[in-house]
Amino acid sequence: MKVRHPLQINIHSGCRFHPRCPYAMDKCKQKPPPMFEVDKNKHVACYLVK
Repeated sequence: MKVRHPLQINIHSGCRFHPRCPYAMDKCKQKPPPMFEVDKNKHVACYLVK
């Protein structure tokens, strides 16, 4: 009997966190957000940080 394992790859388009993010917007599902610098040597990829 074959055992099926869930895929460990990102099968979603857009932001990899949008399926479980409570703040996800429609654009998060379509295109990954760009990286924003929030402090020296600290970056975040989220459309809510602008």
